[in-house]
Amino acid sequence: MCLDVQGNRAGFVWQVEETSDQSFQGLYEHFSVRDNGPPGKGVPDMVVSAPNTPVLPPSCPPITETVPVLKGNIVVHDSTP
Repeated sequence: MCLDVQGNRAGFVWQVEETSDQSFQGLYEHFSVRDNGPPGKGVPDMVVSAPNTPVLPPSCPPITETVPVLKGNIVVHDSTP
């Protein structure tokens, strides 16, 4: 639905179409990630999710990431058309 990449950070929004919890059906999820390099290099990658909303946000800039990724590796790569 929306993707906004700014350097090593990305914000994106999608609509929940299928879920086992029907209270989330049709809501929009705004998620943000920050790529801090390969695992084990000091600062972990970070993630955050904003509260779900029934209305599509007008934009999806990255929001302040507050949750460290404990396992795995997030890679943010901006590609121009």
